Amino acid sequence: MAAAGEAAEVPARSPGAPAGTAARARHPPPARPARLPPLLVLLAAAAGPGAGGAARLYRAGEDAVWVLDSGSVRGATANSSAAWLVQFYSSWCGHCIGYAPTWRALAGDVREPPRFGHRWPALRMSPV
Repeated sequence: MAAAGEAAEVPARSPGAPAGTAARARHPPPARPARLPPLLVLLAAAAGPGAGGAARLYRAGEDAVWVLDSGSVRGATANSSAAWLVQFYSSWCGHCIGYAPTWRALAGDVREPPRFGHRWPALRMSPV
């Protein structure tokens, strides 16, 4: 019952329905789970981080960077007396690809011999 001065809720009645029956709410059918087309899944798997030869950003022996992986980073940096600057990257990442030339140039600059008697800080470049 509604108190004095309050409006009471009256269930809606669909047109043509007998008096006293409330209209049933129509719900959309349950949605099917979204599925990716099999070809898209295959392409995504092929372009993943383990894809062989997927646009390597740094070339061992050609660039002034040391390319490390999860198995070699600890051995290279542990108990080192030098400071390390490490870049964590993915070869498929657009930002990483765009930044690679800057990282290569920086690595080359700090590995060159000092000019005019200046000394470079102890810094080794290593993308992982």
